[in-house]
Amino acid sequence: INIGDTVVIFGAGIIGLFCLKVAQLMGATKTILVDTNETRLETAKTWGATHYYVSRGEDVVREIQELSGESIQVVLDAVGAGVTRQQGIELVEYGGRIVWIGRHQNEVTIAGDQVVCKEIQITGTFCYSPKDFDQALTILEQKIIVPDEQWLSLRPLEEGKNCFEEQVSSTARYPKIAYQL
Repeated sequence: INIGDTVVIFGAGIIGLFCLKVAQLMGATKTILVDTNETRLETAKTWGATHYYVSRGEDVVREIQELSGESIQVVLDAVGAGVTRQQGIELVEYGGRIVWIGRHQNEVTIAGDQVVCKEIQITGTFCYSPKDFDQALTILEQKIIVPDEQWLSLRPLEEGKNCFEEQVSSTARYPKIAYQL
C-alpha cells in the first residue's frame, strides 16, 4: 500500500479490521470496508474506515465504484469467497494489486483474461513471520490498536464450540473471541 492509495477490504472480521488499520498506517487515504454484517461494519467505522458498504448481493462492484469516486489501487480480500475474489478483480484499477488472505473457498473460477489484460498483481498470503509478530506487538504497545469490548470478547474455554460456531456464522457480533483460562 502506498501513500494516497484507495483500498477496498472485503471482510470486517478481525483480519479485515487489522488490514484496515495497517492500510491507514501505510498511508491509504480512502479505505472502504465491505461486509454483510452491519455490526462489524459499525466497528470498522469507529476504527476509521472512510467508507463502508453492506453487501446484500446487489451490484456490489458498481456501488463500491460509485462510493470510491476514484480508482482503487489495492483490494484486500479477507473473505476468500469466489464472489469476493472476482469482485476484487473487477474493482481494482489497471496495474492494481490484490491480496488474497481469506481461505473460505479453495477452488474458485475467476476471469483470467481480466487479470491478464488489466495487468493485475494477485498475491496470496497465509502465515506470519517473527517480524510480523514484532510489528503487531509494537502496534499494541503503542496503543494504535487497543483491545476492547467493542471488537474483542473474552470467554471461558468451555464455550469454545459455541464461540467457533458463532464466528463461522455471518451474524457474529465480535470480530474476535479469545479464551480465558
